[in-house]
Amino acid sequence: MYNEIVDKVAEELSILFPPEQGYYIYTEAANQDLLSPCFYTGFLETSEKNTTVAGYYRSSSLSIRYYPGENEQPSREIYRVLDILMNQKWTITLDHGFQLNGTGKNGRIEEGNGSRFLSFFVHFNMFGIREKSMEEAMEGIEIR
Repeated sequence: MYNEIVDKVAEELSILFPPEQGYYIYTEAANQDLLSPCFYTGFLETSEKNTTVAGYYRSSSLSIRYYPGENEQPSREIYRVLDILMNQKWTITLDHGFQLNGTGKNGRIEEGNGSRFLSFFVHFNMFGIREKSMEEAMEGIEIR
């Protein structure tokens, strides 16, 4: 499921920021220098809490980093991208039809290695039910 969420977010980013316009989108950390301008997306943190015997609640924090690259006005470019990301609805549909809505959007501008970049965060939360095997479901049943 997590790979699918990252892939769907990358698809959304490629619509908002098309590769034809010079944007690169990464879902894996690169061992070498990234081509820019680019986005890197991945999960920061996930958690799960049981809600019932078979039910659970999962909370996942996804990070999207934007590196503007060589730009005459990198701060203005970062603000433009932040505005687009904040206005995005972030509703994704997984392959099996389940729909997730992004919540808790926030962003901040950070500095590292002598350049500025945008860190944007969106949360994807869901309730689910674990399917039990027939053997597990029948445990404890006695025939009289």
